[in-house]
Amino acid sequence: MTLPIATLGALLATSAASQSVEIKNHEQVAESDLCHVPGRPGYTGMVELRRDDRTLMRQVACVDGEKDGRDRQFHRNGTLAMERHWKAGALSGRYRSWYPDGTLKEAWTYGPHGLEGVYRVYHPNGRPAAIAHWRDGKRDGDYADYDKAGHMIERGRYRAGYADGPVIEYLPSGKAFSIKRYAMGKRVGIQALWSKTNGRLLRRFEYSSDGKFVDGRVWNVDGTPRRITRPVTIPGYGRGLKMIRYEGCRTYTVLQSGTDDPARLPEIGYSFTPHIYKLETVRSGDEIIERVEAYDHKLLAPVIRKDRQCCECPQ
Repeated sequence: MTLPIATLGALLATSAASQSVEIKNHEQVAESDLCHVPGRPGYTGMVELRRDDRTLMRQVACVDGEKDGRDRQFHRNGTLAMERHWKAGALSGRYRSWYPDGTLKEAWTYGPHGLEGVYRVYHPNGRPAAIAHWRDGKRDGDYADYDKAGHMIERGRYRAGYADGPVIEYLPSGKAFSIKRYAMGKRVGIQALWSKTNGRLLRRFEYSSDGKFVDGRVWNVDGTPRRITRPVTIPGYGRGLKMIRYEGCRTYTVLQSGTDDPARLPEIGYSFTPHIYKLETVRSGDEIIERVEAYDHKLLAPVIRKDRQCCECPQ
């Protein structure tokens, strides 16, 4: 009996796909080379990776020397740890992972441009830990994070990969303790943080509608002021920041050029950035006990530095 060519081709393909080889010393094999079987160019079949005790660790389908088809990983106890799919070397379709006891851990889907659709992560007890949405490989839509007991701890929204709208963090009681507002990735409006213990306002930063820093204030838990930051114009030196810090009866003030956004201060550190103006003063009540003024690391005036014991804070 002569088999039709189509039937013979199907049998050959099935035979090739049923092949299985074990990769030795797989720790030294790059992920991109898993289907490059020595002496088997254009390998089609399964590739197995095993631990030293011979338990199966991973099983990957290959077609013509590329990952194509089901990819499974296993826990040491033999249960399925992860299952995903490849298409011509790229992730495609459903991804899932499990805890060693079989509880679902993660679930999402890959489309042509990356993650696509609903993205879910679970706690070991099976409750949701995170739910988000993706489109064309970018976060897009509402998201929410939860603790192990099922309480929502954060919610927000993304649009085309950027935070867009309010991001609110919650206590287990359901009361909000932090709120930030965004417009396509830029901070806008009022950003506030409250104490988790007594509910007092601890931090309030304000940004304009186009994301420019307007004002920042920080308080201690007892309600006393701790820090004030404002953008200013320094005559002769351009835009900068005025930062005031309170410690007991002492007030520490820094006036610095270079940026009017406190978020940029770390990247323009005074010690390694040229052409920065900086004036630092320390007051005890109304009396100046320290004053240092410099530009481009050169003093502009004699330094004032009094013995701090002369100006002790009242008990």
